[in-house]
Amino acid sequence: VEECYYLIWPWLMRLKLSFRFFVLLLIVWMCIKSAVTYLPYKVHDASLSEALFKVAQIFNYIKFECMIVGGMMAYLCYSNSKIVPILFNKSIQVLAYFLLLFYLFFGLDFTFGKVNAIVYYLAAPLLVAFIGGCIIVNLALNKNSILSLQYRWLDKLGQVSYGFYVYHSVFLILVFSFLQNKITNPIGFNLLYFILSFALTTLTSFLSFRYFETFFLNIKKRFE
Repeated sequence: VEECYYLIWPWLMRLKLSFRFFVLLLIVWMCIKSAVTYLPYKVHDASLSEALFKVAQIFNYIKFECMIVGGMMAYLCYSNSKIVPILFNKSIQVLAYFLLLFYLFFGLDFTFGKVNAIVYYLAAPLLVAFIGGCIIVNLALNKNSILSLQYRWLDKLGQVSYGFYVYHSVFLILVFSFLQNKITNPIGFNLLYFILSFALTTLTSFLSFRYFETFFLNIKKRFE
């Protein structure tokens, strides 16, 4: 997903942006994705249908619609749109957090999934993107947000966030390999797995920032 973002998005940013542009882009993308998703079911040739299914999986994986929604939210904030105060409304915030918790605990399978599996694949990521966009806008810009992340310890974690990005997958694999044949209880396994992975990633990220990244950051300052 990230690589697709870097590959496609800079070219779009060269165009003249507007809210209508993002809406149109979203509609065009969803039409293309819908066609690619439905097409394998309409083809009777088995080998061609299988190939089209793989293409549909790629379209589902990259979730370009989520990037479009993120760009749309960013543009609304950048242009001081009248829609932003609506997103700041406490009722909207409560609804967004409720839907997020609902999604985390129950998923969207038994809602969209029971309507149609294809509708689920098309609609679910889009809904989650709008929920996440609303929450991010409030956390970043709304001084009266019902949830605040303005804490010193979070600022410290923010400083080493690049280390989290780089090292987390390494420790997820190492800790999983270490615990795999040692703990059979799934609850105990999950607890230790996430606690150890988080602790090791955090420690390594702080050490990396202090003794490795800071050196290059100081070099960068010479060119600013």
